[in-house]
Amino acid sequence: MHTEIPPQQWQGNTDAPLWVLLTNPGYDSEDSRFYKLAENREAPLAQLQFQCLKGKHWHYVLNDEHQKWIKEDGSERSYSWTWFYNRFVNPVKNALKYKKEKEAFDWLDKNVFLLQTYGYASVESTDKDFPLRFHSQSRFIRKLLHWGVDNKKCMYIVRSEVLWRYWLDEENELSTQMLKDKQLIINNFPRNSYLPQNIILRIDKYKSF
Repeated sequence: MHTEIPPQQWQGNTDAPLWVLLTNPGYDSEDSRFYKLAENREAPLAQLQFQCLKGKHWHYVLNDEHQKWIKEDGSERSYSWTWFYNRFVNPVKNALKYKKEKEAFDWLDKNVFLLQTYGYASVESTDKDFPLRFHSQSRFIRKLLHWGVDNKKCMYIVRSEVLWRYWLDEENELSTQMLKDKQLIINNFPRNSYLPQNIILRIDKYKSF
C-alpha cells in the first residue's frame, strides 16, 4: 500500500449517472516519481473535496500533466493515463463511434464516476488486504455508496463483488432489489486488474445520458 501517493477513493463527478465500483488504485513505480511534484497532487487532492480544478477534467488522469509526463525510460504519459485510456476512453470512443478523443473525454466526465473500496494504491489486491477496507476511510465510502443508491445511480460492479454487495446489503438487502430494478449490474472478474472488456458490454446502454 503506497501512502506516499494521494489517496484516490473516487474519480469523476458524483452527478454522473453510472458509477463503476472497483477495488483500489493500481500502482506503478513511475507513480511515486509523478506525485512527488506538488502540481501533480493538486487535482486528486481537490477531488477528495469533490472539486474539479478550473479548466481540467473531472477524470483528472486525462489532464495535461498526465498526458505530457515523460517517464524515466523516455516514453510519454503517466501510468494512470494509460490505464484509464485503455479501459475507458477507447471502449467509449469505439462503442459510441466518436471520431475525436475529446468527445470521449467529455462523455466520461459527464456520465461515469469511479468508486474504490479504499483509496490507497497497491501493485495488486489480495485477501490479506481485506481488513484494510474496514478502517475509517471505508465508513465514508459506504455512506457515499448509499447516497448514490438513494439518488438512483446505476451501480456497475466490476471488482470486489462480495464486499460491495455486503455494503449494499447492510440496509434491507438492497443489492437483490437493485438487480431486479436494473439499478445494479454485476460483471465481476476475479483477477487483479480491471480489463477493457469489462465495461464495453454496457456502454451502449448509456448513450442517452
